[in-house]
Amino acid sequence: MRDVSATRVLCNPTPTGDARAPDLQHAFIAVLKEIRGRQSQTQFAADCGLHRSHVSLMEAGKELPGLRTFQQIADGAGISMSELMRWIESRMTPALTERRPQRVSHR
Repeated sequence: MRDVSATRVLCNPTPTGDARAPDLQHAFIAVLKEIRGRQSQTQFAADCGLHRSHVSLMEAGKELPGLRTFQQIADGAGISMSELMRWIESRMTPALTERRPQRVSHR
């Protein structure tokens, strides 16, 4: 049997030391709500191939999407993942989006 409590811990946002993380989460939530618009969570979730409770938890900031879920949201909105990310970044504090982390060399 799968340990659900371990999954919940991995999905819950926690402080990472990255000052952009809270702003990114708030921007994601705002965009998710904009995409859903006046649609019910149930209908939006069905359009994205998700469960309504998952949409509810993401909108409440209790879960963040993985890549597959991010792709499903983009598909449900009829946009690409990169367009969705640009939309989210447009809602972030400008000072935070301008400060890019240095790339780490993987040798």
